[in-house]
Amino acid sequence: MEGTLMDRTMRYDALAELLSYPGPDFRRAIADLRSSFDRDPTGAPAAGLVLGFETETAGFSREEMEELYTRTFDLNPDASLETGWQLFGESYERGAYLVKMRELLRSCAIAESGELPDHLSYLLRAVGRLPEADAAGISSTYLRKSVGKMIAAFADAGNPYLKLLQAAFLIIDAATTTKESVHP
Repeated sequence: MEGTLMDRTMRYDALAELLSYPGPDFRRAIADLRSSFDRDPTGAPAAGLVLGFETETAGFSREEMEELYTRTFDLNPDASLETGWQLFGESYERGAYLVKMRELLRSCAIAESGELPDHLSYLLRAVGRLPEADAAGISSTYLRKSVGKMIAAFADAGNPYLKLLQAAFLIIDAATTTKESVHP
């Protein structure tokens, strides 16, 4: 599923936008993510999940998407999009992880705005900007496990965000098939 750096950046940025609190660019991000699959036919399973997400949310207003997002991720700590919470809970290790993730975001010139530095949306943006080996290291070390735990936390199989997280997992999993390096 890996293409050029520009394609990877677009894919991860669009996915990050969709896994952020819904803003004015939400629908454009769906189109951008779907477009990234048009240039990469190996992403068909993830593309099908994104299409399902798009279809299920097509009639939702922005306010309805905001409510769904809040109910899904903010009111259910088990499905929290904070990767450090998924990996370490409230342990000391999470603090060290937050410091590492803040350094990673700075190295990728990604500004924080309202979320902790371990928020999945930030890390997706970072992975989209890293060389493939570094992206594979971050994906296999942190993202695959944390997104897997988020998916497992869904009690409502009909929630459209489940499809989006499953697509994210497939995209992340594909990134781990390249030669991995340790970063940060």
